[in-house]
Amino acid sequence: MTHLKALLVAATLLASGVAFADAHHQIISKGPIVVGGKVVGFRARVLLDPQNVTSNHATLKGDVRIGLGKMTYNGSKVGNDHRDANAGVRAGYILHQFKMRKITGPKATDRGTPTATLATGGKATEVEIEVLYKDNPKLKPGMKVDLVAAFWKGSYWHPWGAADSATNSTQDFVITLPGAPTQAAQAKAPPKAKAATVQ
Repeated sequence: MTHLKALLVAATLLASGVAFADAHHQIISKGPIVVGGKVVGFRARVLLDPQNVTSNHATLKGDVRIGLGKMTYNGSKVGNDHRDANAGVRAGYILHQFKMRKITGPKATDRGTPTATLATGGKATEVEIEVLYKDNPKLKPGMKVDLVAAFWKGSYWHPWGAADSATNSTQDFVITLPGAPTQAAQAKAPPKAKAATVQ
């Protein structure tokens, strides 16, 4: 997504009554990864909007991270420990840390190098994220998780979208991982044949 297109998406959100005063992200699209008719993972496109308030982390060399969280945090909340956990740089919250690929053009091959901490330059940036269930046994089809973004503000991580957050973000990005049998699918299954009875 070009910077102009990203701004248009943000403007659309504002027009629909969604307003943000801080660094945040938005899910543009999400869905299953299907191989051979079987759901094997999760994929999404996400718009990152640092709002020009971030800077690159000194050692991680970027300003934004995205992960799937377990929606509850029972660890240390001393100092910035809760923020660090939401960002995935401290254990206790993130189940899977994505390696994002910046979308650089309209083709499926127009993608940047996968990175866990992306340098956005403070500008709205669209990325693609994906995970295969076989690569992370903690993730199961049908599991509820939250899609958390964390933005580096020079001395601390600002998390957005976490159900159990160190900050009061106005949105929780709770999603259900695709692939679990649905009630509708179960309802369509043919009924089991009754055993014949001898008269």
